[in-house]
Amino acid sequence: MTDMVASIAVFSFFLVTFGVIWNVSTDEVTSRENLKEFKGQYTFEILRSEGSPPNWNKTNITDPGIYQSGKLDRDKFQKLDDLTRSRLRQLLRSQGYRLQAEYLNETPLRSSGDRLLINSTEKIPANRSVRTYRTITLDQRTGKRVELSFYRWSS
Repeated sequence: MTDMVASIAVFSFFLVTFGVIWNVSTDEVTSRENLKEFKGQYTFEILRSEGSPPNWNKTNITDPGIYQSGKLDRDKFQKLDDLTRSRLRQLLRSQGYRLQAEYLNETPLRSSGDRLLINSTEKIPANRSVRTYRTITLDQRTGKRVELSFYRWSS
């Protein structure tokens, strides 16, 4: 009988220890994932603003907003693309990113013949977890509906 009680006590001890370790490790993973999601949402909200300062240029930009009067501003989008990749990584708070704008019929918006697309790499990596943020907005020039997409991943 004492062997059975001792076995139950040892089994219970290991079960409780495993449960505590499991909870601590899953809490850490959840916290990291929540922080990544918060950073992505925060960056996307900044992009959907006028930026700081509202009439920013490459020398005074602190927040890269690409909207003007609540609509997508192609000129600001293009100015953002003119920044260096290292400065973009810093402003977008990510090593890997893709920012694009397309009309709802999937025709890419263009500025001076160039597609409104900013990439940290040529393609979105297939072997990474990619967070996607999208919104429907209006093109300031044409008034047409546009889908703005921001993809973000860790390197």
